[in-house]
Amino acid sequence: MGEEGEASHLRHLLVQIIALLILFSSAVYARAEPCIKIPFNIPRQSADQALIQFAEQAELTFIFAFEATQGKTANALRGEFSRRQAVTSLLDGTGLYPVFRVDGVLAVTTNKPVENDDNSSQEECDMANNSNNTPLLTRLAAAIMATFSVSAGAQSADMQAANRPTVLEEVIVTAQKRAQGLQDVPISISAFSGDKIKDAGIPDFEELSSYIPNFSVSENTIGDTISIRGINSDSQAGGEQSVGIYVDGIYRGRGVQSRFAFLDVGLIEVLRGPQGTLFGKNTIGGALNITSAKPTEEREASVALMREFEHKETELQAYISGPISDTVRGRIAVLKRELEEGWVDNSYYKESTPNNDEWAGRLALDWDVNEVLSTNFRFEHSEFDITGAPYEVFNIGGPSADTLRALGVEDNIDGKSKIGNSSPQLNIGSNHKMDGDSDELMFRADYAVNAGVWTALFGYSNYQFVRDQDVDYNPLDVLRARDSEEFEQKSVELRFASEAGGRFEYISGLYWQQADLETGLDLTLNGPFASAALGAPIDLPWTTRRNYLDQQSDVFAIFAQGTWTLSDTVRLTAGLRYGKEEKDATQLASLFDPDTGAPITDPDVLNFYSVAVLEAVPHEFALDRTEEDVSPSLNVQWDASEQSMLYASVSKGFKGGGFNSIALSADADEAEYENEEALAFELGSKTRFLSGAAEINVALFQVNFDDLQTTQFTGSTSYIVTNAASATTRGIEIDGRWQLSPEFRVQGSLGYVDFEFEDYRTAGCTAAQVADGGFANGAACSAAGANDLSGRTNQDTPEFTGSISAIHLHDFGVFELNSQIDVNYSDEYYAAGDLDPNIIQDAFVKINASVSIGPNNGKWDLALVGRNLTDEKTFSYANDMPLFSGTHFGLVQRPRTVAIRGRVNF
Repeated sequence: MGEEGEASHLRHLLVQIIALLILFSSAVYARAEPCIKIPFNIPRQSADQALIQFAEQAELTFIFAFEATQGKTANALRGEFSRRQAVTSLLDGTGLYPVFRVDGVLAVTTNKPVENDDNSSQEECDMANNSNNTPLLTRLAAAIMATFSVSAGAQSADMQAANRPTVLEEVIVTAQKRAQGLQDVPISISAFSGDKIKDAGIPDFEELSSYIPNFSVSENTIGDTISIRGINSDSQAGGEQSVGIYVDGIYRGRGVQSRFAFLDVGLIEVLRGPQGTLFGKNTIGGALNITSAKPTEEREASVALMREFEHKETELQAYISGPISDTVRGRIAVLKRELEEGWVDNSYYKESTPNNDEWAGRLALDWDVNEVLSTNFRFEHSEFDITGAPYEVFNIGGPSADTLRALGVEDNIDGKSKIGNSSPQLNIGSNHKMDGDSDELMFRADYAVNAGVWTALFGYSNYQFVRDQDVDYNPLDVLRARDSEEFEQKSVELRFASEAGGRFEYISGLYWQQADLETGLDLTLNGPFASAALGAPIDLPWTTRRNYLDQQSDVFAIFAQGTWTLSDTVRLTAGLRYGKEEKDATQLASLFDPDTGAPITDPDVLNFYSVAVLEAVPHEFALDRTEEDVSPSLNVQWDASEQSMLYASVSKGFKGGGFNSIALSADADEAEYENEEALAFELGSKTRFLSGAAEINVALFQVNFDDLQTTQFTGSTSYIVTNAASATTRGIEIDGRWQLSPEFRVQGSLGYVDFEFEDYRTAGCTAAQVADGGFANGAACSAAGANDLSGRTNQDTPEFTGSISAIHLHDFGVFELNSQIDVNYSDEYYAAGDLDPNIIQDAFVKINASVSIGPNNGKWDLALVGRNLTDEKTFSYANDMPLFSGTHFGLVQRPRTVAIRGRVNF
């Protein structure tokens, strides 16, 4: 697209967004009410817990000094109140007082405000009235004009800095399906707010993982591999992730679902270790608990436009949120991202790769039906279109080395590649193409009774995609793959959570899920070329190998977790989940002529293909399996002091078995793999220091695995999932924050993991091991135990990871300067499951930074965002080049980028 076309397209997109904002603004303006009353249901309990529940129900940002609330009991609060009336009643007689700051943040202090309650309440109403009844465009114009003039009553920079807290804000999480302070949850957990993600310019999970200890996400040729504490997922389309993803409570277990848009995030929680009791099976490594941004009580909107010039990437994010009536609130969010030039130049097609075009939209509605019943509805749709992939060859060797070099294939990571096909059967016009779309719907109803809250959660999701790849990764006409997936899932969860704050509190529920999955993979081989290259005793025809899996699954589970307050300082939590899953599938492999569609029937050709090249024996299986699991957990917490909590836990994790979508053998037993189990131990502490200005969290862990599921590259053209005998992972995670001054904060994390296969004698072989051992194929090499990985580590498992960030916020006049620098470290790691020493990613440090300026009323800002500023050259995935023993390729990660972002908040 030329510059003129690009500008025209961008203008058209902006006009659509602005029109949407004006339309929604007008509707909200016509129906908005000042001083909206909110229904509250908060029992009598400790002041800190009461304030956390108040913030969640009022959807309000607030700060308080943790130590000031200790030993204080807040009043019960039930009924409809304005926020000021509610918090005043909640804290009456506690010696704590609310102060509504001019920036809309509620501060709770021990100093009684001078103003009287009547005037304060009227002031709140006036502020709400002014905010809600001023037309959106008028407020925008006024905000822009106000930033360029200083009134006589404007605060000085020193006064603004003095008003900022010197204590850390409490982070509210829902890791235990309740709103709790992060420091009160006895789990090794890292949390990232949507604001942090936006400010740092983090576009996806792969980038986010660099900030979190013992957590990594890497893209590979099939899907994303998510790893926590060395536990990662198979790459086969038939299986689920070992780390479950939940968005507003809806399960996303498929690898490709992690690639969908990072849209309007409210909070991301990374829970490390098995989470079977509350989240269910397939969370044996941990869980990602994602909460989308919620509709707000007051009308607000934002438009952010980011442009990265080196790769011509444009990203537009916008949302509008607010009341539609007294009881209904809505939020619309959209994201559009285009990447026009990639960072690897593919000379075969004279194109830079990758080129991406994706967009996503979400509609959310919250309805307070009455005082005891509230509902939430969310629907989102996303589409993506990807052309090209950043593959490079970085190590040429073996018998084909001279041929590849003569064709101009380079063997170092330098932003250049030569990958493509020219024959009609193989050429797709690029080295990679993928397009797809997804839908997801969530409906939640919460019904409050005297004893607690009933919650019903309904979910529906589907996606589909088609992907084409040149999978010989060189300029020779050898191999092409086309894979596709169609997926549909329905789920229902019904649970009851008792009131918090009593001697005994609990949560229990039922869960049902039904899913349909259809996958296909066509691998097309240039038979005449293979005949000549391999010195085959027969003439091989052009052939396509088709693998197909049509699978249905039903899951039912029942779970319960209870917490006993044994004393003022000791709490005991026990949980149990029982689950049952039934799977049925049709799985097949066939060989046919890609031009005519006729099956290959020549027995000599079939025999050669099944042994030496395509590794497949034609077959069709009708498969079924039923499995049951019991996942218990036990946790004890001790408040060693008012600012320190220690905990110890033991839990069991479970990941279901399944079927290989690319099963090649005629033996039906090889098409199926078994479930894996884990027993996890964790000892941790969460401590506040310096009167709430600093905190540090530490977790020690050990997890023992039986029948660990692993993905093996067969050495020629395929992957297969098998069960390794056993493995152990142990290590430590440390993270902390420190508010050094009202303007300056540092935060960081450090992770260490020691992963070891206890017994893994039949690991997949490297291409060199297959060739040196004289094996017919990779399966024979693996069966012979040529690559015994007992006592070794796992792929994508750096021993040390760490991150440190410094955030500085400075006021001058009516403007605010916000700067941040992040330094992220990863130790070396193997990028493939066979632990090939030729494809180790060396240790690296990546530095990201951002600086933004705007008025301190937050109406707009302009930012410069840099990522990988030292231009580290790294790859997220690597492997042997299929059919070319001794040569390796990798998926190269993005180099240095610098982007400009402008944002306007209404």
